Amino acid sequence: MANDHVSLIRRAQPHGPYYICGFSFGANVALEVSHRLRQENETVHLIIIDAHVNYRPPLPSQITRRALREVVQCPNGDVLQNTRCHEYPRRHAERSKV
Repeated sequence: MANDHVSLIRRAQPHGPYYICGFSFGANVALEVSHRLRQENETVHLIIIDAHVNYRPPLPSQITRRALREVVQCPNGDVLQNTRCHEYPRRHAERSKV
């Protein structure tokens, strides 16, 4: 899709500067078109309107929770709460007795 747009743009105007605008999903296409034109050393001015970005950075509290889970997760999947992880080896040993 982006290659088709670049070809059409080049046919209408062989060299920049280019002013490209994309709205909604078209903003994603406009971004890719601008990348490709810039790779060809063209000057591109890009305007993006109402683009949906699929990335939402995690909140600091989510990062902290995720990091803590990775560090203090028990072998059975429990996350350290009070002394549950400390009890895991004892409980496992008791359950493993034949």
